[in-house]
Amino acid sequence: LDARLAGPARPNSRLLASLPAFCALPRVRLAAARHLERWLQSPALSGPSRRLFSAVVGNLHNPPLPDDIQTIDCVLGMKLKANQWSTHVENITSMARTVPTVSASRRIFLYCLGVEAGPPGSPPPDFTRPEHEQAATVRSQSEPIRTLCAAFHALPPSVAHAAAASALLDLAG
Repeated sequence: LDARLAGPARPNSRLLASLPAFCALPRVRLAAARHLERWLQSPALSGPSRRLFSAVVGNLHNPPLPDDIQTIDCVLGMKLKANQWSTHVENITSMARTVPTVSASRRIFLYCLGVEAGPPGSPPPDFTRPEHEQAATVRSQSEPIRTLCAAFHALPPSVAHAAAASALLDLAG
């Protein structure tokens, strides 16, 4: 599957339409998540890709498997067009509901704060970099905050508070 998806042949809508049936398999979720950004940008593939996106997120395991952590990172790292942002936020919120763990939620919160999520206790981001280096990673200020609030409210309160505290502690170093 990985070779077929990464190969020079373009995936067709029938292949994408069949993948949700196999999203119970962690490797299929991960393989699909690695290519979703590109497929969602294609007008011919965006419909089946949105259904696949929902299937990938809806089939994540709780607690997350190692492939699921990579899948979460792929979903969070997507750079989608403005007209696809609401779908992206819905799927991030769905991830928070599907995998309501502190570690997965911490990754979501760090993403919303514009920080790459490493393992808990990893070195904090370097905020001393020159502004022109940081500008490449800055998104619209309201979108990440809305995403963070949506994910926070989708979680059980104890998980939301613990994940937010963990993310803030990571930022503080």
